[in-house]
Amino acid sequence: MGGELSKASDKTDVSIAFGCMYKLDKDTTVKAKVDSEGILCTSYKQKISPLTTMTLAAQVDTVNLGDNKHKFGLQLNITP
Repeated sequence: MGGELSKASDKTDVSIAFGCMYKLDKDTTVKAKVDSEGILCTSYKQKISPLTTMTLAAQVDTVNLGDNKHKFGLQLNITP
């Protein structure tokens, strides 16, 4: 678990973020983070083989669920 508190010197707003990481097993990791603007970020990382790792990720604007600002992604790393 972790947290972040930040404030830009030229603004009065304070930004807060909380996140966590959990290892399901030795090859699988799940991460999540939410900030004070309502942005939720999640990822799922799985080691498929000794040479291949797959990551699924999503970023969702929880304040404006009807807007089309959400992002989803897939990354496949293959190392020789």
